[in-house]
Amino acid sequence: ILVLDTSSSMLAEDFKPNRLEAVKDAAKEFIANRDGDRIGLLVFGKDTFIQCPLTIDYGVLNSLLTEVTVMEPKYDGTAIGVAIANAVNRLRSAESKSKVIILLSDGSNNSGSIDPISSAKIAKQYGIKVYTIGAGTKQSITKIPGRGFVRNEIDEETLKGIAKETNGKYFRATDKNSLSSIYSEIDELENSEITVNYFSSYQEVYIWFIVIGFI
Repeated sequence: ILVLDTSSSMLAEDFKPNRLEAVKDAAKEFIANRDGDRIGLLVFGKDTFIQCPLTIDYGVLNSLLTEVTVMEPKYDGTAIGVAIANAVNRLRSAESKSKVIILLSDGSNNSGSIDPISSAKIAKQYGIKVYTIGAGTKQSITKIPGRGFVRNEIDEETLKGIAKETNGKYFRATDKNSLSSIYSEIDELENSEITVNYFSSYQEVYIWFIVIGFI
């Protein structure tokens, strides 16, 4: 499950053209490099929304990823704990050998009723690893269109704690290139074989040729 922060701060232009678009591009590269994985997409702000359920139809997944925008003002916020809990709920019954959440955020947990570390403990119980990515430059303030300048408030300690609790790993992305490199590293870390059943449906039409031949 890809879990993307879509709070309004993701419009910051320290990544070109902005954080959200850079993240979407990197996520598409990651998806393109996977083969046969069921991948889902969850977006969050103050609340969490499933953008795409687990699927191997990457065309649909990429299409829904393209449509991702920042949250409406009434949903603006950063509920990391709730986002992890909802992702765990989507993965907990999966029979895959490797169950992974890749969570990207550019802020600190400031909404929701579930503590991020508590959610990480639940993920661990179900054998789910959480890889966390903190996105944003190390500058103290960042320009956001329509909001002026805001302070960068990535809670690295919490993101590190989530990863450590679940035997995952924390990454810091400071530009688009480092973001792509992070997804590439995760791609190399997580590989497992799965069996996919394909079915073919046939419709017999030979009878028409027999009729024509007979005539």
